[in-house]
Amino acid sequence: MEEERTPHRLDPLGLFSRGLPPLLDPLGIFRPGEEQSYRIHNELRYRVEEWERTPSTVDGRIVARDFGAPLPEVFRENMELWAPAVGQIDYEVVVLAKKKVGRIGGVAVIPEYRKSGVGKRLVQLAEKQMKTHGALTAIGSARDEVREFWEKMGYVFRDTTMRKELMRP
Repeated sequence: MEEERTPHRLDPLGLFSRGLPPLLDPLGIFRPGEEQSYRIHNELRYRVEEWERTPSTVDGRIVARDFGAPLPEVFRENMELWAPAVGQIDYEVVVLAKKKVGRIGGVAVIPEYRKSGVGKRLVQLAEKQMKTHGALTAIGSARDEVREFWEKMGYVFRDTTMRKELMRP
């Protein structure tokens, strides 16, 4: 009689009970019955990428990567490419009613890294970048599930729209 196994999270239907096909797992990292373990590491690095749409409009993205993640040795040589992204925030600075305003487009942190400070640090860095470009206020919208997070970060809500003064004019 064959033993019953809990399906792997990459194969919830249990279609690949002998392991994932080589195309999905070329290094054989995910073997039958094994779960890839994730844990928070102290080697998080944040990278800011910005580009100008117009002389008065800037788009930006900040990505958090875990440089301490367990990876096969072949990937460790070039961690800049292979370190897994664990969080990201998108933002822009635009001119509205003759004032520069920062708009947060979205924040995402993978579940294993939530409540570890990654999201808070991403927001702080985005606010710093928006201030650098002259934004006086940050705006955005958020779902009810994350409203408490934004309120702790100093944002004030009106329905689902949030707002925070970044600096005094």
